Order: sequence, then structure tokens, then C-alpha cells
Amino acid sequence: ALILSKYGHSSYTPDSLRVRLEATATSLYDLEPDNAQYMGWGLLNAANALQPFVGATGISIPDVIELEIGQVYIPDNLIIPSNATDQRIKWSNYNANIISVDLRGRIMGISTGETQITGTSYNDDYSKTCTIRVNTTAVRELHLSIEQLSIALGNTYQIEATLIPSNAANPTIRWSSSNGNIVSVNSRGLITAIAEGTATITAATVDGNITDHCTITVTPIV
Repeated sequence: ALILSKYGHSSYTPDSLRVRLEATATSLYDLEPDNAQYMGWGLLNAANALQPFVGATGISIPDVIELEIGQVYIPDNLIIPSNATDQRIKWSNYNANIISVDLRGRIMGISTGETQITGTSYNDDYSKTCTIRVNTTAVRELHLSIEQLSIALGNTYQIEATLIPSNAANPTIRWSSSNGNIVSVNSRGLITAIAEGTATITAATVDGNITDHCTITVTPIV
């Protein structure tokens, strides 16, 4: 048997064409992005040529998709049934200033806002419109560079704070000391040993009040 491509050629048998396509599957979009829709059809139809075709009977897209700026939503098993031969979805009618959609149908948040988007199955007339909300990137974790430190009286030390993700919309951190008479800390995390003893330094994000802390022990000058 021969497989006809979108252009009508019949140069390959099912086995030879499947092998050829599988060998280049990872770079189809990179090789010829302008022809990706045609190459995608070739990959889909030829790679599944020896399998029974399973048609779509519906589409199941969430009513609301929540994203952060830079976060990517990857469509997966949105076509009904989940074993349908063609699982691709075409996205349309969306605000390109808020989200972007690549050739594989992946949606990425670009800027804060809300937009409607319609997903449609490729080979069948099934579609659904949903809402996508893109929110600012929130702080999820805060880590200090030390857990404990011994420092001589009168010395200073800079504590570093790492936020995850690093592109959080509000990276502001508030610093505090459990005993400012022993160890003081400024708004940038620089501590000063004022008197002998122990104090706890706490860093807290303004966004979400995520905290981390370290213990500082002030020792006599040797």
C-alpha cells in the first residue's frame, strides 16, 4: 500500500514513511516552521497509518484556565475520546497582547489580564470557548543564604535572599530582628553585631508573607 501526502505524492510505503517521520519528529517544527502545518499533518497521518483511526466525539476544555506571566499551558487529552487519533486543537479568537499560542497549541501568559479563547478540534467540528486569566507572577519560595552564623561583636554581615521564581512581580522583602539590641538588620539584609547574645533574623515577602529565618550569635571580640 502507498500513502498519499497532502501534496499527492506516493513515494513511500507505510513502513518506510513511518520510520522516516519518526526519525525526524523532534525537529519537524525547527526544520521548516513555515510548513509546520503540512509537516504536522504528515507526521500525524503517516505515523498512525497502520493503526485504526479513532474519530473525535467531542472536546473538553476547562471553563477557566489560570496562568501566570511566563507560565505555559500544555493541552493534553482535551479531545474526546482520549485515544482519538488526532488530539490537536486549533486556538482562535484570543487577545494576543495577553497570551500567545505556538504551533503546538501551547498557551503562554504574556501580560496580566483576561481573554476568551476558542479551541476547535482539527478534523471534526467540535469547539468550546473558555476564559484565560493571566495573573502576576507570585512568590512561591524564599530562601536565606545561611541558617546560623557566629559573628564577632561590632562586625557586619550581608545575608542574601533568593526568591522562587526569580521573576516574581513583587520581590520586596521585609527584614526584622528578634532582638535589635543584639543584632540589627537593615532593609537590604545587612546585619550588625551590637551586643553579645543570640537573635533571630527573619525575612518575609510582602507578596504572600512567605518567610525564612536564621540564627545569629554575637561573640566577644578576641
